[in-house]
Amino acid sequence: MSAEQILNAINELNTVFHEYKKTNDERIKAIESGKATAELEGKLANLQNAYQAASENIANLEKEIASGKRPGFGANEDPKAKIKDFAAALAKWDEAKLAQFRNDVSTSSDGSGGYAVPSVLDSIVDAYLMADVALMNICTVKNFDADYSKLVTITGGAVANSTELATVTKTNTGTIVKVSPVNGKKVAKQLISEEAKDDLIFDPEGWVRENIAMVMAEDLETELITGLGENGATKGFLKYTMSTEQDSARDFGKIQQILSGKSGAFLDLNTTNHVNPVDKLKDMRTALKGMYRRNARWLFNRFTEGELMKLKDAYENYILQPKSALGEEPTLLGYPMTISDAMPDIAADSLSLAFGDFKRAITIQVRPGLYVVRDNITAYPNIYLNFSKRYGLMLRDSRAIKVMKFAAS
Repeated sequence: MSAEQILNAINELNTVFHEYKKTNDERIKAIESGKATAELEGKLANLQNAYQAASENIANLEKEIASGKRPGFGANEDPKAKIKDFAAALAKWDEAKLAQFRNDVSTSSDGSGGYAVPSVLDSIVDAYLMADVALMNICTVKNFDADYSKLVTITGGAVANSTELATVTKTNTGTIVKVSPVNGKKVAKQLISEEAKDDLIFDPEGWVRENIAMVMAEDLETELITGLGENGATKGFLKYTMSTEQDSARDFGKIQQILSGKSGAFLDLNTTNHVNPVDKLKDMRTALKGMYRRNARWLFNRFTEGELMKLKDAYENYILQPKSALGEEPTLLGYPMTISDAMPDIAADSLSLAFGDFKRAITIQVRPGLYVVRDNITAYPNIYLNFSKRYGLMLRDSRAIKVMKFAAS
């Protein structure tokens, strides 16, 4: 895999985007002149699919390059060899080899049969979470602590001017609140049959990475956005209370929502009445204070991206711009954007688009690696492997993020 391949993919992406803009311009002119647009709409949909496929191709190529740099593998370590050792121990497990197994591949153990997965497997799972959970790449991430909380200043102390000999009077004291994460726990229970143990018919690397890490990443991505905060799940940031009030009037812990102006859609473009759906996005950008805008970005899913690709500002410039060079990010109104399929689709009253400094707004805590407990009694002669991982999300600063609600009022 080389940088040249990625550059070629970027050029292909921009070629598709150029054709998309050309077709969309034709569609807009047809609408303005009252002509049929069905054929152009179909072509536009195909180009949008091609654009998103090209974007995914670039992302996959970048992952391939980055995969050799994932943390946890020492210079002299062979990850596949360690995984094979782990698999062999599982497949041929008996009491006589238990002690040797723990010595060879375990980092800790307890009397109940619990043990830590080898660090190489921890790294695989954690790398999948970082690669596939969009929020973990844009929010603050820390190691899990069940007792973690943070003091946040919501109003600063007041200051006043004074002359040289004047008496200094008391000024107002700032307000501090304590915020804590809503923690959750992911579990998986994997049955390994006696036949699998004897015949080595399962691929441990594929088993751990595909069946545990990928499913866990997909579930966690959704939960961090729309989790209800109950029954062992964390509370997603979109489930916090929303308000149309500005920062100065809104209670801390509530997120400001900007209305799109139309139920389940962006506003319709009307040049005669000077109505442009982009203005609502600019309102959303303006509502975020400058201290948060410096590191702000957009968050939405691919269906919302498809709608945003059609929008132009008052100067006929497309507001969404694709990646144009290695190391750059695609932008919306000049700010980088992140795609998460866990963000809601645009619908009536949906919260489908967010903008803000996610590192200041949200802290995610995750326990590194997986904890595994072996059970060779319940289903003897088969064995169960019970996996668990703890995590949590904390809305640290609700002023650092804005959300668009697709509603008229």
